[in-house]
Amino acid sequence: MIVNSYLNDLARRAIVRDDEKEGIQRSINTITQRLKSYDENKYQIGDTLIFGSYKRRTMLSREFDDNSDVDIMVVFGKKFEGFYSFEPRNTQPKSPKTYLNYLKDFAENKYPTSLRRQDFPTIVLELNHIKFDLVPAIIDDWNSYKIPRKRKSNDFYQFDEWTTTNPNGLDGALSNNQTLRRLVRVAKIWNAKQGYIYESYELEKWIMQNSFCGNLAQHFYRFCELLPINRNLSQDKQRKIQKLKDSAKRAEYSDDKSTIQDLFE
Repeated sequence: MIVNSYLNDLARRAIVRDDEKEGIQRSINTITQRLKSYDENKYQIGDTLIFGSYKRRTMLSREFDDNSDVDIMVVFGKKFEGFYSFEPRNTQPKSPKTYLNYLKDFAENKYPTSLRRQDFPTIVLELNHIKFDLVPAIIDDWNSYKIPRKRKSNDFYQFDEWTTTNPNGLDGALSNNQTLRRLVRVAKIWNAKQGYIYESYELEKWIMQNSFCGNLAQHFYRFCELLPINRNLSQDKQRKIQKLKDSAKRAEYSDDKSTIQDLFE
């Protein structure tokens, strides 16, 4: 099956390789150590948590996506008897904006020569050609993670409220499903090649909300069939999605990889 073999090879080549992983892990360790030394209990950083596509093994190598990033959740609050709290005890956490500004100050202080920006709700560092998104978070009385919520007010975006999130929400569906994980990579390669029609996380989440069976080619054909053409998208983006659908139909009929190669290469 030529198309199936081509897609599997594409998904395999997009994996973050061991040498890239080693560099990422070194940067994670350094960021974590510098956060803790910089904090010195001022804002009481309790923990750091790696989540997102890197943890799920759906992150693309930089060869396929220059915007690949590693998500680091910075949890504020100290753990007392199994619960997170602040000193003095039972003090309420500060506003999301306060923690975002604090992480921005950290980046400017500890990484003055690194490319960095604030990209709601994260602070972005670029180290050794890999982006690291620092996301401030707190844990409520029910042990749920909360991150800054985006709210529009008077044509400006505010982040003065917290919203509950599950940083590992997509992990379960992928834990023992290698074919589905490969489909996610293939879909993200196509998305990056087309100029990011969708936000990477939203595309991944949409895939998790649908059902697939069979080999990778069959997963791909169903993905192309189900992917909606949102009329709110630009005409150019709608055209690219329609091209994906038409090319997939030809590939399914002919089993000829040349009908889809230009979507990815």
